[in-house]
Amino acid sequence: MNTEITIELRNRSPMKFTGEEIAFVSTQREDEPRWTEMRIYRTAAGAYVFRRTGRSVMYHRPACGRIFGRMDMTMVDEPDEDWIPCDECLPDSDDEAVMLESDKEHARMAADVRQLVYAVQQRHRDTHELTLTPLGRQLLETAAETDPRIIDAVRERMLAAANGE
Repeated sequence: MNTEITIELRNRSPMKFTGEEIAFVSTQREDEPRWTEMRIYRTAAGAYVFRRTGRSVMYHRPACGRIFGRMDMTMVDEPDEDWIPCDECLPDSDDEAVMLESDKEHARMAADVRQLVYAVQQRHRDTHELTLTPLGRQLLETAAETDPRIIDAVRERMLAAANGE
């Protein structure tokens, strides 16, 4: 069922479209302060939107080395009870204001299934080659349950990668 969807993007205009979510995967585990969520939407016009969100419920002392120079933090007097303290700076929210990490949102429009597979891939940290992570593969396989053309595009991409293309 199509609905109006708005994705808020930092330092960019929001992405707005009419469509439906066709896949969702997450690495969230209990007591882990950071995780990744991925979604695929199919727009009413037949395009796709890939959305990756880095989530965090970690807080820090303002002088923590892990957050030095980051501008995407929020200072609060006391975090909600489900927030987890940094294991490096060990903040005490009873004694001082703390800095909350913020979510990181990424979204990309894809005109067709080939562009969608390309959008889900990530550059390898060392080789800089485009790779399909296990989470990305799971996302595409889940989306293919709704739209079988997606798995064909994944297979085509995997064959091209095996041939060095």
